[in-house]
Amino acid sequence: YGYNASGRNLNIVGPNEAWQLQMVRGKNYVARRVQDDEVAIIANTFSIREVDMDDKENFVCSPGLIDYAIKRGWYDPSSGEKFDFAKAYAPQRS
Repeated sequence: YGYNASGRNLNIVGPNEAWQLQMVRGKNYVARRVQDDEVAIIANTFSIREVDMDDKENFVCSPGLIDYAIKRGWYDPSSGEKFDFAKAYAPQRS
């Protein structure tokens, strides 16, 4: 169930705001509002880094996004580092 490709980056743009949506296989995703003084360049990799789950005006995330990364060993909250979506979910390079 859910999305079954390796991952996708989408831009959702309207006259008053723009969002970056990044999806990974399964059911996990994160969206980040592009700030008014920013330009978003979307490469062929995940670019959303630090995610503030409490900032509901600028981030929308799938339920369990961080818990899944913890379960898979991709993120350790006891490290003291903030959650980094790209670091946790982007494929490892050889």
